[in-house]
Amino acid sequence: MFLTIGIMCFIASMIGTISGFGIGTVMTPVLLYFLPYQQTLFLVGAIHWLNSIWKMVLFKKGISWRLFVLYAIPGVLMSIAGAFLSGAGHALLPLLGIFLIVYSSFIFFKPTFFLPQTNTTVIVGGGIAGLSAGMFGMRGAIRSMVLSAFDLPKATYLGTTGAISLLVDSARLYVYWQQGATLDLTYLMILTLIILSFVGAYCGRILVHYIPQKQFRAVIGLFLLIMGIRLIALALF
Repeated sequence: MFLTIGIMCFIASMIGTISGFGIGTVMTPVLLYFLPYQQTLFLVGAIHWLNSIWKMVLFKKGISWRLFVLYAIPGVLMSIAGAFLSGAGHALLPLLGIFLIVYSSFIFFKPTFFLPQTNTTVIVGGGIAGLSAGMFGMRGAIRSMVLSAFDLPKATYLGTTGAISLLVDSARLYVYWQQGATLDLTYLMILTLIILSFVGAYCGRILVHYIPQKQFRAVIGLFLLIMGIRLIALALF
């Protein structure tokens, strides 16, 4: 069991570093075969939290604290509002999948498209992403979709998503802990997962280095396309 968890931790951390999201998508279905639901959420959240730290460390020079503040504050507030609409969110997941497919297809065929990074666009984008995250329970893909629309440099995109994710992950891990969630792992296992998450993130950084800036947003779009197809497939099957 632990070997599988370790492998998934490495792969998920690498994918999360390249795309800015996807750790929960990769790890959750596998971990549910071995762990109860609450423990799965807690462990995935912990790996996500670690990956956020590694992205901030590995891409620290690219972090835009202006984007962080303008995006995160309305995002957190609107996610609370969106949580009250979460009952309708599940039924609308296929529409979100279609939207992700349409958006990713659009940036494939219109690679020069971008939104200007004005205070208004960042605040509105953060608010929309937060509202959607509260409704659908999916933060990473929506956040990546919004931030990728600004066509940010690789280091800025990844470093800033790490900072935003760290804020959100810290809050949700605290909630899980307050609800009594624990990790039934030895200290050696926890240390191993910490190391594997860093190695995965570092390998992701190496791969990002070889992705040209002009093609980087297309790579994000590919992951968003896969996510969109997955959401529709889950609704149909």
